[in-house]
Amino acid sequence: MRSPRKVCCRLLSLSAAALLVAACGSTEQELDLGLDFSDSPLRFKSVFTEDDPRPFGQIVFAWDEVPEATAYRFFEDRDGDSDGDGEPEFVQVGGDIPPDTLEASTSVSVHLFDWENARFKLESCVDTVCTELGQQSAARLSAAFIQPASGVGFNIALAASGTVLASGAPGTSTFPCAEIFPVEEPDPFACEYDQELDDEVVETLQLTETVSQAGAVFILRLIDDVWVQEATLRPDVSDAGDQFGSAVAISDDGTLLAISALGEDSAATGVDGDADDNTAVDAGAVYIFARDASPDPETGVFAWTQQAFIKASNTEGDPDVDDGDFEGDRFGNALELAADGQTLAVAAPGEDSNSLLINAGENNNAAPDAGAAYVFTRDMMGVWAQQAYIKAANTEADDLFGSAVALSDNGDTLAVGAVNESASSTDPFDNGAERAGAVYVFTRSGGAWSQQAFVKADTIGARDEFGSSVALSGAGDRLAVGAQQEDSADAGVGGDATSNGLENSGAAYVFLLAGGDWLQTEFFKASNPDPIDEFGFTVALNKSGDKLLVSALRESSNSLGINGEDELDFAVDKGAAYLFVETGGAWSQLAFIKSSQSGATQLFGWDAEFALDGQRLAISAFNTSTVFIF
Repeated sequence: MRSPRKVCCRLLSLSAAALLVAACGSTEQELDLGLDFSDSPLRFKSVFTEDDPRPFGQIVFAWDEVPEATAYRFFEDRDGDSDGDGEPEFVQVGGDIPPDTLEASTSVSVHLFDWENARFKLESCVDTVCTELGQQSAARLSAAFIQPASGVGFNIALAASGTVLASGAPGTSTFPCAEIFPVEEPDPFACEYDQELDDEVVETLQLTETVSQAGAVFILRLIDDVWVQEATLRPDVSDAGDQFGSAVAISDDGTLLAISALGEDSAATGVDGDADDNTAVDAGAVYIFARDASPDPETGVFAWTQQAFIKASNTEGDPDVDDGDFEGDRFGNALELAADGQTLAVAAPGEDSNSLLINAGENNNAAPDAGAAYVFTRDMMGVWAQQAYIKAANTEADDLFGSAVALSDNGDTLAVGAVNESASSTDPFDNGAERAGAVYVFTRSGGAWSQQAFVKADTIGARDEFGSSVALSGAGDRLAVGAQQEDSADAGVGGDATSNGLENSGAAYVFLLAGGDWLQTEFFKASNPDPIDEFGFTVALNKSGDKLLVSALRESSNSLGINGEDELDFAVDKGAAYLFVETGGAWSQLAFIKSSQSGATQLFGWDAEFALDGQRLAISAFNTSTVFIF
């Protein structure tokens, strides 16, 4: 998981639209969109009503009635001419369609769909005799994008089922006096004010009662093919600048949520300490929320309840708040939950101990910003406790160990990135490559943690920031690493990592655990690398480890959606994501993914998560505070 940054964001309203086909192409250059079946009797449905909403994750087709038809048949070929005979290989979708039904739909994993080559066909039947009415191609949508839901925030966690999304908005300011502006669901922060207060008093209350950048997390749930906002979460104790929602992680079943607040200031240590204490500025905290097992009998709404308030065992804040530097431990900079929600990993890259050991030496500040990670576990009674305090075996000041973290499904394998680590080889004490970056892998056996590996790229470059993002497969045997400042000029998969001609273009890597060693198996670059694109800002692996999503936060092409034009650099810092798939042991780029929104500086690709083993994908765009679900 990539680490969050200290930022402000604005709150956007939730759109319930479940299927939106965005505009295609570019005003600067006409794109070749393939065969044109736009005049076919089989057409994309474009009109929906409240009683007939747009379904999530589906393409809907419609046609005019054929008077003599006794049935219709709808066919699809998702990958075009797969056998090379020059003809599509059509497969019927469902059974025969009754004559009074004039539409059909097919489910689509948007980022895995072959927009350029897919074909659809409609037949009308009179008894047993069927005649082709027409075909339709998705090619004219290949530069477009299906946007099933828009959310709020930019740090995200998507449950394995693909039906629950948590979206953190740490810059959101909270006005707790909810009765002045009535809301549909009860608000635990409601104040005892009369709703009949005049405008001047309300304005005064807004100025005096609003909690600036307290933060919030929004829970979205897929219900009857429509994404709806289920809840807005805030901690029991909320203060200005806490930035609750800085990072989020969710259990596979979507019922347990970990949320960090990088700006939280309590000096408490351990679990459920004094959250009202604000004497450790920017120490950071993590909160555990659980979803109730059954809905409220009156409202039908599932409530989320704070279960735990978690701090490090050696909490420390900023000792000098007036120097303009953020020098707290930043506990919660990145976090991850195991699949069952019973193990939690938390990163604190600002932690200052010089310890080289696990569970020892935490109470000194001899190595500023060396960084640390913490592991917490939940017992059968639901009680959380710290299991491990984890340090690198080559701890040094400014390494920022904890820049990113990832956990295997069972919680027994932990990967930790350290973007400023400077070894120029696999010798961890050879500091010949400033800020080259490293990843450390730790394993748990019988409740005890140990360092398993010190991982470096095969080609090590100074200031590459290898480890700026990390991801593990579900089994913990594949590791993906981003290096957002890597400089090689090659493109695509398996290129030359030594050709340093594109500053900060970025790269990603995949490692395989074999015989107890982590071996680099692939080196990834964007298909359209440019300087300062920061490819590798975020990496995400699906559970089986054969799909890799890499974002390039500052990629600047102005195309929209899936597999559009990638060389029209007219939208600075719009951002992009690249989907790579392994087939038969070989990796290739399958999709180039853009936001459906026009405009520059969106920073699309800030965070990303797979669900349904890669069939669903969520990607956030920082500067629009929007989450896109594919």
